[in-house]
Amino acid sequence: MDSGKLTIEFDLGDRVDKYGRLLAYVYMDGESVQEKLVEEGLARVAYVYPPNTRYLTEFEKAQQNAKDKNIGIWSNELMFLLEGLLVVPLILNLTTI
Repeated sequence: MDSGKLTIEFDLGDRVDKYGRLLAYVYMDGESVQEKLVEEGLARVAYVYPPNTRYLTEFEKAQQNAKDKNIGIWSNELMFLLEGLLVVPLILNLTTI
């Protein structure tokens, strides 16, 4: 995912959180950036609140696959112990693009 056509998709809930961050699914050439990060063990699923749950099942499956493969953040046994404390948020600040 080096370059390509960037598109965003909104879920049913608010488009911006209380901190002013855009809440959107991000795609590069039709491929989910969030799902790719999770499946490569570069991010984890966290802080997902209804009604913004459209792809939660897919993200959770990608995360479990990364855990099963012990890749990325899941390659460190300590991560399993700290899972509730360490968060790599799936937020893209589109104002910097």
